[in-house]
Amino acid sequence: MTGKAAILVVFLLCSAGMLRGQTVVPRGSQWQYFATGADLGRSWRSNSFDSSSWAGGPAPLGYGEGTEATVLPVGSQPPLTTYFRHAFVLPNPPGITAFTLRVLCDDAVVVYLNGSEVYRRNLPAGAITNQTSAIQVVEGAAETQVHQYAVSPYLAIAGTNVVAVELHQHPDGLADAALDLELIANIPLTLPEVRILSPTNGQTFPTRDVSFRVDVSDRDGFVYWVRYSVDGNMVGGSFNEPFDFTWQPLSNGRYRATAEAIDNSGRRRESAPVYFQVGDVTEIRAIRGPYLQSGSTTSIVVRWRTDWPAASVVRYGNQAHELAQSATGAHGLDHEVRLTGLRSDTTYFYSVGTEEGPVAGGSGFDFRFTTATDENKFVRIWAIGDFGTSNSAAVAVRNAYTDVSERTDVWLMLGDNAYESGTDDQYQRAVFNMYGPLLRQFVAWPTLGNHDTGSTGVEEAFPYLEIFTLPKNGEAGGLPSGTELYYSFDQANIHFICLDSMTSDRSPGSPMLTWLENDLISTTRDWVVAYWHHPPYTWGTHDSDSEVELIEMRRNVVPILERYGADLVLCGHSHVFERSYLLNGHYGSSSTFSSSMVMDPGDGVPWGDGAYRRPAGGLGANQGVVYVVCGCSGEGGFFTFKRHPAMMRNMAGYGSMVIDVENLRMDVRFITEQGMVADWFTIDKSAAGPAVLPSLDIRRDGSGVELLWPITEQLFQLESGPLPFAGPDAWKPVPSSTDVIGRWHRWAQSTDGTNRVYRLKSP
Repeated sequence: MTGKAAILVVFLLCSAGMLRGQTVVPRGSQWQYFATGADLGRSWRSNSFDSSSWAGGPAPLGYGEGTEATVLPVGSQPPLTTYFRHAFVLPNPPGITAFTLRVLCDDAVVVYLNGSEVYRRNLPAGAITNQTSAIQVVEGAAETQVHQYAVSPYLAIAGTNVVAVELHQHPDGLADAALDLELIANIPLTLPEVRILSPTNGQTFPTRDVSFRVDVSDRDGFVYWVRYSVDGNMVGGSFNEPFDFTWQPLSNGRYRATAEAIDNSGRRRESAPVYFQVGDVTEIRAIRGPYLQSGSTTSIVVRWRTDWPAASVVRYGNQAHELAQSATGAHGLDHEVRLTGLRSDTTYFYSVGTEEGPVAGGSGFDFRFTTATDENKFVRIWAIGDFGTSNSAAVAVRNAYTDVSERTDVWLMLGDNAYESGTDDQYQRAVFNMYGPLLRQFVAWPTLGNHDTGSTGVEEAFPYLEIFTLPKNGEAGGLPSGTELYYSFDQANIHFICLDSMTSDRSPGSPMLTWLENDLISTTRDWVVAYWHHPPYTWGTHDSDSEVELIEMRRNVVPILERYGADLVLCGHSHVFERSYLLNGHYGSSSTFSSSMVMDPGDGVPWGDGAYRRPAGGLGANQGVVYVVCGCSGEGGFFTFKRHPAMMRNMAGYGSMVIDVENLRMDVRFITEQGMVADWFTIDKSAAGPAVLPSLDIRRDGSGVELLWPITEQLFQLESGPLPFAGPDAWKPVPSSTDVIGRWHRWAQSTDGTNRVYRLKSP
C-alpha cells in the first residue's frame, strides 16, 4: 500500500492499548473496490498491494438492493466477482486477544486479514478465481443476515492492517449484490450451544441403527465439528451441517449419549445427556459409582448413576453379609442418598440399587466406608493435583500410592480433576474409571481448577457442581459457607478448608474471605490444612508473579491463614512439586522476599536439620506455614526450572502427597510415580519451642470492636487505657467478661467514640 490512495480511510487506535470491545472496522466504513470482473490473482490481498487507482465509497456497497450507501458501477453485465480493500492502524503492541468478524454478504464472500484467509461463506473449498460461482443464490431474509465469526488475533500487526474481501455471485443472482463488514477486537468469545434432538430420552430402537441429530449455534462464530460419545466413549462425529451421524452398537442395551460442539475458535460445549435403549432390555445397570461424599461422624452421602431411571436405595450394615438398614432417595438416573444416624469411627458395608435389589455392592468387602471421628487418632491424608489426564502417568501415581497404603482417611483433590474442560464424560474417564475402587471406599474432597470450568459459560452450571455433593451447610464440621465452591470439614484433630481460587471473588471483604476468617476463628482443632488450585508461590509451569489468581490468593488469602494459625497449604495448577520453608509474611512478588519471612531456614527433616516446630493452638498464629505445590499427579514431565526464593525444594516429575497426622506431629511425604519418597518434612507441635507470647488481634466492624487472643495454659488479663495515654498507672482491667470461640478468647464491645489502647498482662 502506498500513500497515493485518495479514498483510503485509516482508523488510528489509542497507543495505550486496545480497549475491551473496540471496533476497529465499523459498519459503514470507507472501502476501495474493483468491479470490472477481471481476475486479480492473489497479490491484491497483500498489505503492499497498490490500490490507489481503485474507486471507493462507504458501505454498504452493492447494487439492486435499494439500501446501498455506495452503488457499484457494474452496468448491464455485473461481474461474478468484485474485490474490496480497507486499511486500519493498530498501536504497538496491538493488544489483541480476540477478533470478532461480522459480515453481511450477497451471495458469497472470502475475507482476508493481512493476506491470510480468515473467513469463507457459500463457496467451495480449494482455490477460487474470478469465475468461481457462489454455491447458492441468497434471496429474501437471508440477504440481510449478518454472519459472525471468530478470527485469530495473531494475524494483527502493529501499524497498518488490511482487510481484503472478494464478493462472489451466483449466475442466477446477478440482479443484486451487497457487502458490509464489521471487525471488533477483544470481545470475550462465547461457547457454542448444542442440544441433542435425536435420540430422545427414553427412546427405544428396535434395530442397531441409532440416528443422532443435534441443534447447534454459536453467537460469535460457527460450529465446525460435532462429536458424539456413548457411555463416555467417542463413537464418531461430523464436520458437515447438519452434523447428523448414525451409530451401530455391537450389542443391545441401554446407553447414555452426549454431543460436544466445537466452534471455529476452539471453544467447546457438551450437551445434556440423553438415555436410549437398543433392543429389548430390562436390567438396570450402574454405570457410575457408587462413590462417597460429605462424610462426617454421623452421616455420609452415597451417589451413583444408572443407565435407566430407577428408584434409589442404599442398604447398609456393620457386616458385609447382613445389610439390615436401608435409606432411599429420589427416582432418577443420578442417585444421591444421605445416610444419617451413623456411629462415629465405625466401618459400614453397603450396596446401591433399586427396590428390587442391588445393582452394585453387597457381595464383597470393598464396598465399605468408615465414618469420621472427633477423637485424637492417627489420620492419613492423600492429596493429588492436576491428575485428571486419564493417562499412564496418572495410573502410575495412583498405583505408587496404593502399593504403599491400604488406608485413606482424607482424600484431597487439588483441582484440574478432568482435562481438558471438565465435561461429564471427561470426569467419567479421568475420575470414575480411574479411581473407581477407591471412590467407593473413601470420601473425595475436591476443589475447583481452571480446567474444571471450561465446559460451560454459565457459572454454577459446571459439571463439577453436579457431580460432587459438598458440605455447604457445615454438615461435616466448620461453619456453613452456603456454597459448594468453598467449604470446610473436620477429621479427628484436623480442620480442613477448601477454597475456590478460580471463580469466587478473591478480594478483601468478599463473601469467601469473610467466611474464611470466621471459619478459622471458630475451629477448635489442633491442625488447620487449607487447599485450593492456584498456588501463592511457584516458578514451575506457572509464575506466581504474573497470574492474577495466584497474586490475589497470596495477597488476600495467605495473610488471613497466617493470622489465625494455619499449618499447611496444598495447591496444584503448576505441574511440578515445590515445597516452601516455614514462612510468614510474604505477600508480594518474589522480588520482595527476604530472609526475615523464613521462620525456620532448615529442611524440616527430623534426621536432617530437624522438624519444623510450631506452638500449638492459637499461639501458632503468624508462626509459619508450609506451602506445597503438587500439580503433577497426571500432568507434568521431567525438566529443570528455577527455584522460587520461598521454596526449600523443587523438582519436576510425577507424584502425590501423603500426609500422616498423629496427635501434634505431622509427617509429609512426596511419593513419586515410581514409589520413591522424594521429599519429607515434619511439623511438630508437641515440644515447646521458643517462647511465644499471645498477641492481641483486633477486628472492627461498623458497630464495635472485637479482640481475640490465643487460649494458653497461663491466663492473661486484658487491660485497657485511655488515649492520650497517661502513663503506666492508667492501665485498668477490662471489667466485662470474655468468652471463648474456637482456639481464642474473645472480648467484644460497642464503640462509644472514645479512643483506647489494650494489652494482655500476665498475672
